[in-house]
Amino acid sequence: MKEPKNSIVNQFVELFKMDGTDLVITDGAIEKIVEETIEKGLGARGLRGTTEKVLEDYMFSIGEEKEIILTEDNILINR
Repeated sequence: MKEPKNSIVNQFVELFKMDGTDLVITDGAIEKIVEETIEKGLGARGLRGTTEKVLEDYMFSIGEEKEIILTEDNILINR
């Protein structure tokens, strides 16, 4: 999810950066997203959808926050 250069994580980091917010996604948060995707049986293609769901609430506060740090402890996955 972090490699190659145009990975899902890098795409969202750049998207947030365009609006002036630094997005940091820890390895633990990525693991949790992957686990949730596997649990739902969605496979690799489901990673983008799960990541979008996780970031959905944060997208509404883009520009209000200078930095958003997503960890395994503060990640919310809407079921």
